Amino acid sequence: GLTTEQQRVNLWLSKRYRIAGTASKLLVSAAYEAGENVKLDPLLILAVMAIESRFNPFAESAMGAQGLMQVMSRVHRQKFDDHGGPTAALNPVANIQVGARILKDMIRTSGSIQGGLKLYVGAGNMETDGGYAAKVLAEHARLQLVAAGKRVPTFTPPQVAEPAREADAAPAVSHAEQEPA
Repeated sequence: GLTTEQQRVNLWLSKRYRIAGTASKLLVSAAYEAGENVKLDPLLILAVMAIESRFNPFAESAMGAQGLMQVMSRVHRQKFDDHGGPTAALNPVANIQVGARILKDMIRTSGSIQGGLKLYVGAGNMETDGGYAAKVLAEHARLQLVAAGKRVPTFTPPQVAEPAREADAAPAVSHAEQEPA
């Protein structure tokens, strides 16, 4: 059984990401358990999963990151020892547990959640993380509202830069400069 908070999060995630309710329940339970084990907000763990894999447990990046939290199993090979080895990267529960440990380590190393997210995505030596931390933190904020019982839309329109208004884009032309019709 899930707590009321977990039920809210489960229902919202299953609608937003079109996940079967039973699968979503497993992921929410695993995130809350991993969060308790490593002393990390489970909603942050779920937000990372949302941005990293959109809750696809079999996702794999071009760089070889795998699973829900896109863990580099060849880099974090030893962290999977308790779960049967690096092939467990595609086991949803193992991936969440290892990913949560890595995220916690990155946050501790950087001294902040935003810095930890930058390290987590592999942008530690770069000037920018390409908006990764902002995306995770925005999803985290939505999950916090959901957990608190607030109504949050399951669809978030993509962020698009505002188009320039015609008056701003075109140089001003006085009537005297216009060609006659």
